[in-house]
Amino acid sequence: DILTSVERMRRMLSDLVHVTKAQRDFVTMAPQRVETSELTDALRRRLRALAYGSDVRTTVFTTREAPDHLEIDPLALDRIVDNLLTNAVKYTDRGSIVLELDGTPEHLVIKVSDTGCGIDPDAVARIFHAGGSSPQSRRGDSFGVGLSVVVQLLSQSGGRLEVMSKPASGTTFWVYLPVEAISRASVSQMPSEKESTGDALSHVVRIRKVPA
Repeated sequence: DILTSVERMRRMLSDLVHVTKAQRDFVTMAPQRVETSELTDALRRRLRALAYGSDVRTTVFTTREAPDHLEIDPLALDRIVDNLLTNAVKYTDRGSIVLELDGTPEHLVIKVSDTGCGIDPDAVARIFHAGGSSPQSRRGDSFGVGLSVVVQLLSQSGGRLEVMSKPASGTTFWVYLPVEAISRASVSQMPSEKESTGDALSHVVRIRKVPA
């Protein structure tokens, strides 16, 4: 599991570098049927491997509302989830990371919650732009472009993302993935890599307010 995670991260690094240079959509979507039960097992192993040796508890579970499958490009799904899990582990020194697979009538909802350092309210919107986060806030070998990749992939997949974070308390991401693959015509109407990340942000990302 550890070696597999390392290889995924190597591929992700290549993608992150590529997205800063690409002048076209860098993923050609090839949707396939993905079983939720198999996805849950794979994510449980992956999160345990990423958090191995740390003082962080990991929990992965599926609710009754989660659909039994979805149609999505497996590589795109892998990149989206890997980025969120890697960030959760990277920015959580102690406490817990909980991954929940839930659902709505039309979406599989992947919720990733951590008890990490959180994000300053003024910086939340910037983290979705390539290089938008401050170098001082990054950890490890982060280049600050990973979440911009997630935004573009969700834009191409017809998905969306919500985030809520509080400094020193943690961060939660909700990823909404369509159960049925979107048509090529719909994809062609979405912002491409030629357009700004801000165009994709406008219809993909929603920032939730932290309850008082």
